[in-house]
Amino acid sequence: MSFPFDFSPEISTLHHFSQQHSLIESSNLAKAVRLYVIVQSIYGVNALTLGTEFTYNKWRNLFFVDAQKIHQRDLKPPLHAPNCPCAKPLRYWLFESYFSIDEPQWKASFLETYNIKPEQLEKLLNEGDLLKEGTRNKLDRGRIFGVTGKTLGGDQSSYDFNRLVALGWLAKKEKNYQKVEHFPEIKLFFPQEYSEIITQPELNTITNVFRNPINGVQRYFIHLDYVPNGKGKDLIGDRQNELYQIWHHNPVPVVKIEYQSKSHGTKGKLIIYPVCIYYHQRAPYLCAWGQTPKRRKIGWYNFRLEGIKQTIQVLNWDDQQIPQELKYKKNNPPQPDEIEGEMSEVWGFDFYEQAQLMLLRFPQEFDHDYIKESYRHRTFKKVSVQQACKLIEKVTQDEAEKKRLLNRVNNYPDDAYYTAQYRDNDNTIIMRLRSWTPNVEVLLPKKLRNHLAIDIYETFLFYQDELKALKMIAD
Repeated sequence: MSFPFDFSPEISTLHHFSQQHSLIESSNLAKAVRLYVIVQSIYGVNALTLGTEFTYNKWRNLFFVDAQKIHQRDLKPPLHAPNCPCAKPLRYWLFESYFSIDEPQWKASFLETYNIKPEQLEKLLNEGDLLKEGTRNKLDRGRIFGVTGKTLGGDQSSYDFNRLVALGWLAKKEKNYQKVEHFPEIKLFFPQEYSEIITQPELNTITNVFRNPINGVQRYFIHLDYVPNGKGKDLIGDRQNELYQIWHHNPVPVVKIEYQSKSHGTKGKLIIYPVCIYYHQRAPYLCAWGQTPKRRKIGWYNFRLEGIKQTIQVLNWDDQQIPQELKYKKNNPPQPDEIEGEMSEVWGFDFYEQAQLMLLRFPQEFDHDYIKESYRHRTFKKVSVQQACKLIEKVTQDEAEKKRLLNRVNNYPDDAYYTAQYRDNDNTIIMRLRSWTPNVEVLLPKKLRNHLAIDIYETFLFYQDELKALKMIAD
């Protein structure tokens, strides 16, 4: 095994141990936390000395205090010793133990995931379920290990150790249990609220309003283009599952990837710090800080997930392979909000590219129908003809080019002019401008204007015979 089990008891982890059942139903939360604690005792950083093969009784004797005397098969243990795990309530394991999680954060996440009131959550944490007083599922003073030995190590599949076998955390050999070489996958669990995932507030609002069926009928759908297929889709599935496991470690480690970049035409091994995944324009990307395909320069980069061809290799922070510039990030690692901040400042997905100022012209009618009342980016703003001319005069060095551009503006005084800050070489921007063709003219910068001119000319070459047949151009 590459790592000890150091997953925190967040909602997705507990949902896994509940075998994908709701944590607010019956006593599923208490059972899930109990299974989580057992796995910690077997594989965690403070694991019991069990060996690779052990019996339930061996685990019981090492885990509990006075186990042979108190923890019998058919009797629930009394509150006999304050330091015995059977005395610790549900709250202790979640919020006070050595693998605990931040209580306000965990509660907020739980309330976002399950549509219950805060007072109901308190009842769930204190008693183990939301049923009425006096029900048999109610925890004795919140003690999740205040159960019979049969509940923990009995023969039925519903008992704890056999549930861990079913989940893949243990193997069974006659009456013994064996540790596994590789931890099972903890599947992604999506909450009912999407406010932390959908970056456009307006889309998030309508999604949250209509996320549930109305009178049993789903009335709201989101269609997204998703172009990876075949082997690429399989690679994405493997990589996202590996990252899901990696991000559960604390601290998050540095990793080594083998990456094939289509845009740069390179393939090689890179050392990076994985920050987050963005779904953008038909495919998911890993946003990371570290070595990039650009001559291994250190910085931010968006990696296509299917471009990571091999299993992601985890490195320790003290590994000699890690560049010193990346090691400096250990105590203050890059965060997703840095990415969102950069994207809000400049238009484009490649947020690490240089910012450039563009000037666009739209025909008046096209502007009225498609541009004027739309939102592109906070820097995308309409300017007057006079402001457009001043901008051309300010940034254009070549006098002949300056004259041509000013003539273009003066020939179309009634058209609409817009400026925006965008990311140089960002394919999102190029594709957007292409989609507006032939109803947009790039005036500035020269590099972008030339790029679109070449695109249009090369496209024209595909269709020149048809244009001749239509007599739109001369033979």
